[in-house]
Amino acid sequence: MIRIAMTKEVVELFRRASDLPDSDRATLAGLLIESLESEHETDVESAWLREIERRLQQLDSGVAKTVPWEQVRAKLFRLMGGKSHVLPDLSVRVPGGISQVR
Repeated sequence: MIRIAMTKEVVELFRRASDLPDSDRATLAGLLIESLESEHETDVESAWLREIERRLQQLDSGVAKTVPWEQVRAKLFRLMGGKSHVLPDLSVRVPGGISQVR
């Protein structure tokens, strides 16, 4: 077992947190992780949100075109020399023959 040096306060907090229900422990863990995020990570998140908006605008305007998963999967299958076991089948057949990705 790996031993980690902790202050008495941390040991006590850990003990008390360990007694919480799973959902409360998960919430606490998320809050603790969020408290460690730096402004740099906030900048990265902001950049990703701008990129998502840019891509959505390209799709809405018709500048960017989508490619059905079946075509992408077939191309990857060819490029991988027929090793389809690593490519999941994400297509779903719905009324009217339309394919969607789950």
